[in-house]
Amino acid sequence: MKKTVFLKTCLTKAIMLILVLFLSNCQEREDPIQENNHTASEIHKVKVNDYWNQLKLNSNEEQLSIIEELSTAIDINSLKIYDLRTTEKLLIADAKSLQGLDGITKVIFYLNENKIVRSNIVTLKTNETNRNYDNVISAVLNADKIGFNYSGEITFLSLSKTKLLYNKYDQGKIIENATLSPTRKGQRTGKTQASCVEYWYIIRYGGEIISQVLLFTICDCSGGGGGGGEEASKMSNCDNGGTIFLGGSGASSSTSYKPNLPLHPVQNQVYRFTDPDGVSTDYIFNTLTNSWQILQVMLPNIIIANNRDNYGILDYQFPVNNQKVFDPNTRIFYTYEQGSDSWIGIPATNLLIAQDIEKRIDDSQLDPCPKAVLNKLKNATNCDIANVFTKLNANNVYNVNIISGDAGNKPAYTSRSSKNNFTTILNNKAYTSSTQLYKAANILHEITHAFFLTLVEDYYGSDNPAVFNEFPVLFQAYVNIKYPQQTEDKQHLEMANNYVEAIGAALQEFQTGVSLANGVKPDQIYTDLAWGGLREAPIYEKTFPTGTAERLRIDNRLAAEQTGHAIGEGTAQQQTPMGKPCN
Repeated sequence: MKKTVFLKTCLTKAIMLILVLFLSNCQEREDPIQENNHTASEIHKVKVNDYWNQLKLNSNEEQLSIIEELSTAIDINSLKIYDLRTTEKLLIADAKSLQGLDGITKVIFYLNENKIVRSNIVTLKTNETNRNYDNVISAVLNADKIGFNYSGEITFLSLSKTKLLYNKYDQGKIIENATLSPTRKGQRTGKTQASCVEYWYIIRYGGEIISQVLLFTICDCSGGGGGGGEEASKMSNCDNGGTIFLGGSGASSSTSYKPNLPLHPVQNQVYRFTDPDGVSTDYIFNTLTNSWQILQVMLPNIIIANNRDNYGILDYQFPVNNQKVFDPNTRIFYTYEQGSDSWIGIPATNLLIAQDIEKRIDDSQLDPCPKAVLNKLKNATNCDIANVFTKLNANNVYNVNIISGDAGNKPAYTSRSSKNNFTTILNNKAYTSSTQLYKAANILHEITHAFFLTLVEDYYGSDNPAVFNEFPVLFQAYVNIKYPQQTEDKQHLEMANNYVEAIGAALQEFQTGVSLANGVKPDQIYTDLAWGGLREAPIYEKTFPTGTAERLRIDNRLAAEQTGHAIGEGTAQQQTPMGKPCN
């Protein structure tokens, strides 16, 4: 009996212990760092006071009033310290209500190399009780979604109360978002030449932009045009306009803020550096090249305007969540994270570039049949469109708008709309009996045509390379770029074979549904179709002279797929269409 009671008691205690641990774990997930001691030291309190004094040095009367209101509003004894996903620390202080703002008010400071370099006002509005608001702030800045179930609003503002970022959450999910987004305005003429940036307030609901409002324009009136300079020299215009105090910058561009890379690194050693603007870069060491290479970049959206010469993605306006943008200047692929209003970048590879080109192809104006052909090419298992560009070593992204229309006496035609933007017309007035396989060959040929055009643009620096509109000339330029000062036919043949095998493999998977293993050459039927795209290039004439059996076979294959019926019947070079018609 005693044994039974003892077992029941032990079992009850065990169950209670498990329940306590479970509830404790649930509470931890709701507020992962609530139980940790984040109280800041006296040294950090001194740094906050030093920061206010530093800001006052270059401030006008209006700005001094702003700093005075903030410095007297915060409760310095409430100061807490948290880790950020960069190398910076985050200091958070409670604040009294500030004029014009409502809700729970905090002032945050970014600590970089033991110096405060930026600051913001943060307000929160929520019906939740017993919530650690500091944790909400750090989770948003860190884009940390693990255990994040906050319901309410959070707004990040400059010291002069300009809204920079607004998020509204329902159980941790963003339902409304707004950001202050910079966009280049170019040079401004006046008493002083200046480079200006427009600041737009962009409101997104459900991931879609629903409102765009121009709030103000800031010009760098120092004449440098680089977007830097002191806050006092950034004005609404350079013709006696008033200054606009975004505030929050107390750091100088001193050498102490350059990466201090380890002296004796080992293979794959990672080093992270964060500059005073909050840009965090991860470097990895490669012993083979004895060099540090960029592994990842975290870029706050709002600071791009102050460094616009360094970030090509400024030219992309008003991003939406998970928007991907390629910066050709740094060769970094960035993905936009809406909640923290930041970009995460990784170095571009040929594969990433090829995949991005494929995603950028616009088929909204294509007829149903060629549209289905294009989608089938995109969705191939192995030899898809991206694979074609990878094999051709595409190194820049571009946009192709493929439409159905009148291409005259050609099955398709590609022309340049603007830099890195091209339009391809697939003829729907003629060639209507051609097979789907023929249409697939045309699509691949034309988007490759656009690729060659981008190479010519980049290499020759021409804004109007009309001379290169004809594909044979383009292909020759492609060879010249890859093999400068080489005139031997073997280089031409090598590039032609690269093109033919890339296109042929994609056509074979399109037709058969079976992808080719790496290193396996496509069947002759598909390489013949690919060679057809080079018929007017000199290398084609040299490889397949007029009158040869191979030349006749290729010509008949093209004609069979183009017309939809057999060509050369009763001869040794008879070719029957492999593809099916659209109707």
